[in-house]
Amino acid sequence: MSTFNAQSQYLQHSLAFHETLQSSQIEPPHDSEVDLRNVVSFSITSVSFQTGPSNDTWVPGAAQINSAAIAGDESYISIQLPFNLPITPLGLLPSAEYLDSIYPQTLTPNFVGIVASISPPRSVITRSNKVMMLYDIQVADETGSDFTVTFWLPPRPSSEKNVTNPGKQDQLRRTLDYLRSGDVVLLRNIALSHFHEIVYGQSLHPHISRARTELYLLARAGVDVISTNQLAPALREKIESAKSWAKQFVSSNTVRPSEPREERKGKRKRGAEGNQLPPDTQILSEAEY
Repeated sequence: MSTFNAQSQYLQHSLAFHETLQSSQIEPPHDSEVDLRNVVSFSITSVSFQTGPSNDTWVPGAAQINSAAIAGDESYISIQLPFNLPITPLGLLPSAEYLDSIYPQTLTPNFVGIVASISPPRSVITRSNKVMMLYDIQVADETGSDFTVTFWLPPRPSSEKNVTNPGKQDQLRRTLDYLRSGDVVLLRNIALSHFHEIVYGQSLHPHISRARTELYLLARAGVDVISTNQLAPALREKIESAKSWAKQFVSSNTVRPSEPREERKGKRKRGAEGNQLPPDTQILSEAEY
């Protein structure tokens, strides 16, 4: 099978998974019933970076981003995380066989790791003429590497400067646009699936009410973006370990195509090759953005 055909089949499979996954299939997260008294809410001030073609100053990477910060008038982020947010090491990802054994239930774990590579965003047009933006990033930690996470998002607004109250999907896309190789990130509620017996992750559709995919930038080039002082010791230790490991991480300036990794193998019970995808989830064309 050619690389092009393999990538095309993967995109078809990934899009179908994104569009057809239902909220009832999401395995309830460990933190779904957390006592609100244990929810940490905090703001980080005076942290800013220059990025993007518009040269606006803003701080991405949080579920809640102040609109003034995006405009460059003020720089702070306010985020909320369960005190004991569980983190899954990449080395302990389930096998494809296990994911099949619990189907239709779908796992949505959280990860802390390093951005190993980022593929350029692509504009995808489905057969129903729906335009989607596709992002692929590869994440690594001290226990595993080359875990691919695929994000399906709406297209960019015609003018981002006119977006005074960006939605969650826009905030997620802005964070993805801002990421660089070597960044330390927290990924929350990443849906697990597999293709050709290779386990990968991807973002949840916004219609799913039980969980929402979130992406947080924690540190860049040794500089903390958010404080971890108020987090649980286990979570704080994981983040500090990732930041320490990032210092040893040798990032490449060459963007390489993201493909599902080959380490996580298991017996596949439902392959993508023989499935007839719904017409509105089939890809008509794609182009690098």
